[in-house]
Amino acid sequence: MESKAQQLCNKLIEVFSKEQEVWKIEIWGKIVEGISDSFSDVDIRIISKDPYLTQRKVHRIIEKEISLIRQTFPFISNENKFTEMIMLMDYSPYQKIDMSIERDGFGVPFSPIITAFHNDSAEGLDRDCKVYDIKKTVGYDLMNVLFGIPRTTKNFFRKDFDIYRRWESLTDALLIILNEKYMSWQLVNEEERVRAHVAKVLYKRMTKEDILKLKKVFPSDGMVDISESYINALNLYLEIAHQKAKAQNIIFDEEFIKYIVNFAKKEVRRFKQ
Repeated sequence: MESKAQQLCNKLIEVFSKEQEVWKIEIWGKIVEGISDSFSDVDIRIISKDPYLTQRKVHRIIEKEISLIRQTFPFISNENKFTEMIMLMDYSPYQKIDMSIERDGFGVPFSPIITAFHNDSAEGLDRDCKVYDIKKTVGYDLMNVLFGIPRTTKNFFRKDFDIYRRWESLTDALLIILNEKYMSWQLVNEEERVRAHVAKVLYKRMTKEDILKLKKVFPSDGMVDISESYINALNLYLEIAHQKAKAQNIIFDEEFIKYIVNFAKKEVRRFKQ
């Protein structure tokens, strides 16, 4: 029986192969390896003779032919390539789509990769992708954390060691935004983690309330329940992200936040049963 990810992947190939400018459709990941399961997502690359046209209509095609879109997270945007993650209303967050629209398709993102569709008769105007100014704002960082939730929770069920890397990624993000809070949001930390000497200064500045919350992420006795620590880190990160957004007059999609955080908590409870 095909997994939901495989079924979704087949639908994507079917609908986009009908577009005259689509030259190739490539897929990779567990679907290609033949081991996709209920936690698998869809990794797909559309190579187009008119990237601008494909990019402009991709959401409309998905919503017309497959499902309404719950949320998107674009993270690569240049003239030759546009990459985003897409969550659908009719599918679990586990079946999110990692989609790239490209002109040439140079390079192998992951291995193995296969060409699921190829049309040498494809025609297009060879227009550049529309370029979006993707900045590392509090909104961008938050979406990166939220779209990382299904990537994290699936590892609990798969008993995958990658769970430690995912947990570390969130706790690093938490310490960075905590440090920014106690620097009046003025510090833009380009590093991926707070260094030890900075952490010591941060701890001295923190309120007792924040220290108690942080100890739920990093217990003083060193006995860490990764699943509980992850949820506590997520809760504290969200709290501080909202504080930063308020200070910078930025509005979040609260409906999506509520949905995906509830999903995370539900999955952790299910894992611990």
